Amino acid sequence: MKFTQPAAFSAKTKSDVLAVCVSADDPTGLPPELDLAFEGTLSKTLAEEHFTGRPGAVLAVRSLGRIPATWVLAVGVGNWSAAEHRLAAGTASHFARDKGAKTLTFATPASGIPGERDGALLRSVVEGTIAGNYRWDRYKGISERKPPLTTVKLMGLHRHRRALKVAVAHGHAQSLARDLVNASAEDIYPESLAQEARKLASRQLKVRVWDEKKILSRQMGGIHAVGKGSS
Repeated sequence: MKFTQPAAFSAKTKSDVLAVCVSADDPTGLPPELDLAFEGTLSKTLAEEHFTGRPGAVLAVRSLGRIPATWVLAVGVGNWSAAEHRLAAGTASHFARDKGAKTLTFATPASGIPGERDGALLRSVVEGTIAGNYRWDRYKGISERKPPLTTVKLMGLHRHRRALKVAVAHGHAQSLARDLVNASAEDIYPESLAQEARKLASRQLKVRVWDEKKILSRQMGGIHAVGKGSS
């Protein structure tokens, strides 16, 4: 999953899903350019559907060729906090995965919001996007699987290279943890878990695997017993 940050919002951006953040204090507030492309019907739809803009609120509309994106998604961000952005990003990427979308554009007017300048807001959005797009489908047939997102365009967020890098690392680590937890005991046992750990080795991370003898020498009876039960 690749994250990019276009310079400014544009309704003409090519994407499978365009997700736009909407607040609770202005639940029909949309970028003028976007609402104009729909001749005002998009904001009218939000009003008619009593869209609240609260965290977790979502309304999906097909663009029907009015803009390049196939879907327009209004996602609630409540009072614009980082946590509410995380939920909104997760909701948008979950929707994208359900639709088999490859590209997602996530737009928020984040200027002046706490955490926007130091990267906290960016981290929340990126981590939420990765978490929402996760699927455990290893044991499903290929025809039953939905592909993950390949590209996510983030609009309105201050660029912060370190925050982006950290967020991607955290998101992928969470996905790995979920994979290990979801896998059956036939796939995850002491030896296979050690193999997964070795894959994480890099210049920044050293991995040392202890065998049964080493574990017993350190009097780690609990871990040894669990390992024998998993073998």
